[in-house]
Amino acid sequence: MVVLLGMALGAAWAWLRPPAALALSQEAYIWQMLWQEPLRAALREASEESQGAALRRWRVLMSHIAADGSQRFAAVDAAALQATGKGVVAVVRIEGQLQRLDPARLRAAVLATVARARAQGLRLEALEIDHDCATARLRQYREFLQSLRAEAALAGLPLLITALPAWLGSRELPALWQQVDELTLQLHAVQNPGQGLFDPRLALRWAQQIEAIAEANPSPLRYQLALPTYSAQLRFDDFGNLLAVESETPLLGGAVGSAEWAVDPQQLQDFVHQALPRARPRLSHLQGLVWFRLPTLADQRAWHPATWRRVMSGAPLQPALRVQAQADASTPGLYRLQLVNSGRSDALWPSRLNLPADCGSVQGRLGYRSIVGANGGWHLQRAGSLLLKPGASSEVAWLRCSRLPVIEIHENR
Repeated sequence: MVVLLGMALGAAWAWLRPPAALALSQEAYIWQMLWQEPLRAALREASEESQGAALRRWRVLMSHIAADGSQRFAAVDAAALQATGKGVVAVVRIEGQLQRLDPARLRAAVLATVARARAQGLRLEALEIDHDCATARLRQYREFLQSLRAEAALAGLPLLITALPAWLGSRELPALWQQVDELTLQLHAVQNPGQGLFDPRLALRWAQQIEAIAEANPSPLRYQLALPTYSAQLRFDDFGNLLAVESETPLLGGAVGSAEWAVDPQQLQDFVHQALPRARPRLSHLQGLVWFRLPTLADQRAWHPATWRRVMSGAPLQPALRVQAQADASTPGLYRLQLVNSGRSDALWPSRLNLPADCGSVQGRLGYRSIVGANGGWHLQRAGSLLLKPGASSEVAWLRCSRLPVIEIHENR
């Protein structure tokens, strides 16, 4: 009887528990051109096995080739990388808007990057080319990669590339893929400004599409999936057309309107630890996950490092968001509204805050707009999304009320 009861309890737990952890490697991009102490601290913390899921290696931006063909090298701290004990992939970023793809000039730039990394004492495990070119230029890109593979200085160094979801419908993609050892599909993309940077349903569809392409090919094709840890500002013209996406690099003006979009950590954790394990049997060519980018405490458009580690490991996120009103000492009846996150991970800002009926003269801040409802009551509405870091607070509105207001948080979209 005891044995049978134990078996029954074991079967019940197996049914109730979340899907088993993915048998996939995890890596992270380091995308800073200038290395400072917050980045070095993030490297140290992320390298500690006790922090959760172990990272296999770093994908480090080593040089950037601008649209005009000029090259700039990142100020990589080789000693800090080596101290982590993890492998390194040298990444060369080539702007998608490159005015002219000059194979000889690009090969020289790539070779210079690899030589510079080796001279710093880095033992490279692979070379990655990050080139978000237009789909119409994939054949030209393939020819460049083919010529790059013939370089004796790169012999024995696996060649990787990143790929865009827009390429999935191109007949050129399989031939391009065959020129490299592995492809990383970026699942973070602005397809529709109203959907933000990551849509789990689209991401899963793209993963299934890339798997189908790999499956249909006679030669073995391997891929990884790149996932976001960041937010971005979407900039629009006066007709509502998307002009630019600003994230790790500030952009100059030229936009009429903008909206901030953050990736929800809980959404990513559900995708990694629930959706992907369920789909895993059908994704046999999938090798691992790559996070873009390694968060630091100084990166205002990335998750808090602790949030990222919890997402990777599957540990509970535990945000704790509340709204508090503080009376203005100099003006009776005026209150400052603050969002406070006292939890252990980033919290999404509410899309809507409902205000008491006796409040008026509302002035929203940081994207919140005051709106009068059909019944005459006020609420604050926010377009886009932001994350409030653990332990942080932010003032989002001023309002006049006859007494201390109690604010109702509306569920996020």
